[in-house]
Amino acid sequence: MYRNPASHMLKTLYKLRVSTICPGYSFSIAQEKDNAFSANTRSYRKLMNIIELKARKHGIRVYEVIEYRTSRLCAYHEVEVI
Repeated sequence: MYRNPASHMLKTLYKLRVSTICPGYSFSIAQEKDNAFSANTRSYRKLMNIIELKARKHGIRVYEVIEYRTSRLCAYHEVEVI
């Protein structure tokens, strides 16, 4: 289910010469315990594994960013944004 969209996205990013992608990891997914919503965590992880595999094939680095406080904290440098 995820392979074709992920493959298409990575091919497009490769053609655009993108070297790094930083997909967001929702803070609410990170906080979920094993319950009815934990399927979201498994689906997200499955999608990210496919994206990371395809990105590695094209030489694109992947950095997962937890979205909590991203408007205040630079996800790449981990410094406060003023």
